[in-house]
Amino acid sequence: NEDLVDLWDAVIPKLTQYLEEHAKEKEEKEWNQKQWEDLALKLLSKTLDEVDDEEWTCELGNAMGQQIGLYPTTLQEEKNFLYKCLGVVLRKSTSRQFISII
Repeated sequence: NEDLVDLWDAVIPKLTQYLEEHAKEKEEKEWNQKQWEDLALKLLSKTLDEVDDEEWTCELGNAMGQQIGLYPTTLQEEKNFLYKCLGVVLRKSTSRQFISII
């Protein structure tokens, strides 16, 4: 979607910079997972706002929902993040049919 170019051009370099600045913390077990997830969830939320297309939002949510079963119990933290992403999509969706399916 062409609407995303400006948003992603502005935000993704900031995310990359964050990773580079905090890479050492990750190695030293001081990584702040919640802060990273908050940044990623904000990008997802802004992306959905920018696209502003209910069908696209529902398709993304459906794709996320299909991924849930692929996460083994050993990846619980990652699966929890997927649920958070799906929550953002559900919050942005106005489709009652999509919300009831998920």
